[in-house]
Amino acid sequence: MARSWLLALSSRLADRRAPGSPRLNADGTVDTAFNPGANGAVYCVAIQPDGKILVGGSFTILAGQACTRLGRLNPDGTLDGTFSAPANGAVYCLALQTDGQILAGGSFTSLGGETCNRLGRLQQTAASTQVSGQTQITRSIA
Repeated sequence: MARSWLLALSSRLADRRAPGSPRLNADGTVDTAFNPGANGAVYCVAIQPDGKILVGGSFTILAGQACTRLGRLNPDGTLDGTFSAPANGAVYCLALQTDGQILAGGSFTSLGGETCNRLGRLQQTAASTQVSGQTQITRSIA
């Protein structure tokens, strides 16, 4: 089975315009069939075990639908309507925990309707009540 790679922060790739988060085919060419179209910067992506793609950034539209700075795409690039975790500031980094929860870091003070300062932990579909606060903008989680 061929693998694909998803890149964040790329606007040109392989001498072609590749807005948003281009996906690469196994041979390194841009997968032109994959274009979820964010209307703002994409800073991070994380691929879940089921193939769904978490996308964080400063966008308010993803895959043609309203999606505020954090969204989840189906493997075909359509927006996953079962996931809703809007952020009131940019999402700069994402990490997946082994228990399926999602860590998000950025310049937000609210994530998924919950107050959390710059670092939050999400369950698969909604913000959990377990959130951690940071005093600085979080730009990476590893």
